Amino acid sequence: ERGLLDTIRRECWVAGGKGISADPARLGRLTGFPVNEVAALLSPILPLLHLDDSGYLYDEDLARQYAENCRKRGKLQLNGKAGGLKSAEMRRATHTPPLNQANGVANGQAT
Repeated sequence: ERGLLDTIRRECWVAGGKGISADPARLGRLTGFPVNEVAALLSPILPLLHLDDSGYLYDEDLARQYAENCRKRGKLQLNGKAGGLKSAEMRRATHTPPLNQANGVANGQAT
């Protein structure tokens, strides 16, 4: 039972925190468990999962954790972009063009 429950939870995570079909044949293909084992083990683990009206199983805690993880990653992504832009801006502001070795003048600038 625990192996099937753990595998179902992992598949729910891979599905983006959304549910997976509760159909034993589909669950068997998805999890790698034989269909007859899935059918026999599904009823004992069903109280640990949520079955929605469309016939999909999901774990409410995992769905909440996945959404929180996505929120945090989105925030990190925005902050990373802002930090990168700020760093690039600071590099441009302090950048001095290299001197042309032939005449001692900054490249592209005439005296």
